[in-house]
Amino acid sequence: MNNTDLEDNVEDNMDLPTVLVTDETGRGLSCYVEHSLQLKEGSYAVLLPVDTPVCFFAWLNEEDEEPVLIEDEVEIGAIYPLAKAVLEEQNLTLHWTAFTLTVSGDVPEVEEEDDDYGYEPEDANGTSHEAFQLLAEFFHEDQEYAVCAPLDPFLILARMEQGQPQILEPEELDRIQPILEEYLAGQLDIDKLEDDFAEEE
Repeated sequence: MNNTDLEDNVEDNMDLPTVLVTDETGRGLSCYVEHSLQLKEGSYAVLLPVDTPVCFFAWLNEEDEEPVLIEDEVEIGAIYPLAKAVLEEQNLTLHWTAFTLTVSGDVPEVEEEDDDYGYEPEDANGTSHEAFQLLAEFFHEDQEYAVCAPLDPFLILARMEQGQPQILEPEELDRIQPILEEYLAGQLDIDKLEDDFAEEE
């Protein structure tokens, strides 16, 4: 999904309900309720952040062609103020939210014909799992960093209790996720059929 698709999706989401999901640290993340599903185990929902999720990357040495994802919260905290200042120059506001960093503001569109539009980090087997849009680059203590937004949607699966999302424990997630993925795959097929019929009309 490219950034244009994301913008179209955001416009479609404007009529969706929003909820606030929190992590174990107490940080919050405002999300759209993308899908709801009632199972015998309870009510579940697929959530999509209102703001754009982002993450930090770094080049650990000059020989590295691919950046490394920064996950250590101490390091994130050290570079967060500088990243926030750099993004503000683009009228983007960085937030340290639950489960992910996010930015609010008008994220620029991805130019797919530009080979340098983002990164596709590889694992030890050389397999690329996700593409990222480059938003900003900066240096901190002679270390080069980048702020990037994933091009694929950042989805959160939650159990709904009295209208409030509850993050699933690992065991429950393992049990529910395959069911939800099967449901979403069927839902996508239905949406495609509806689109095809609409085009024919």
